[in-house]
Amino acid sequence: MTAAQDEARVDTRDMLVVHGALRREFRLASGVVRQCPEGDLERARLVADHLRLILRFVHRHHAGEDLLLWPKLLDRVPDEVAPVVHLMEEQHARVQGLTDQATERLTVWERTADVSDRDGVAETFDALYATLVRHLAAEEEQILPLVETALTPAEYAQLGEEGCGCGEEVPPHAAGCVHVRGRRRSHQADAVARTAGAPLANATHRPPGVCAIRTTGLRHAHALILRGRRDSTPPRSVQKHHL
Repeated sequence: MTAAQDEARVDTRDMLVVHGALRREFRLASGVVRQCPEGDLERARLVADHLRLILRFVHRHHAGEDLLLWPKLLDRVPDEVAPVVHLMEEQHARVQGLTDQATERLTVWERTADVSDRDGVAETFDALYATLVRHLAAEEEQILPLVETALTPAEYAQLGEEGCGCGEEVPPHAAGCVHVRGRRRSHQADAVARTAGAPLANATHRPPGVCAIRTTGLRHAHALILRGRRDSTPPRSVQKHHL
């Protein structure tokens, strides 16, 4: 591959970073919910706020793909993508259905802090996690290799902008949700520049250079409450190491 071809090729490693963050947050979700004692309205509301944040992110992330990714792939690489893209759309629909159910159950639970409502939320997030991880694995295996050659870097950046619309209102406890470790090489763009406290949504489809992401929003929020620090805000640090 020539230098010009390499420059034009889309670098999708940042998508893997975002997918890893999603896997972690949704894996932690149901356990944090189940640890909330019955009747603790303050804790239920705090956890519900964070869960709504990650639900909004998934919705925007998938809506951007539905609008800007699948039509381009079907137009440019129809033979390779046709059977797969419909699977992706079906999986998006399943995730959205569970997202809607989770949102409804969160609304009830944060008002009641009732154990049966809590368990219903946890069960929905268990199902959502199982569905989401299957979808992300299929996308990484079957779609990202096509994206690298079928889209231009500008189109990929546009896809990212479309997927970054959920972070306008961020609960205080979620401000430290994402810690980033960046890697920069001379042939890469600068590692992701992040404003302190930027939400997870702002990590989507940014320039290459991010090699790892560590999400701590749910775990940290829960730990603060267990220690009685209900009005505390987690650290807003960004860790960058140039390797």
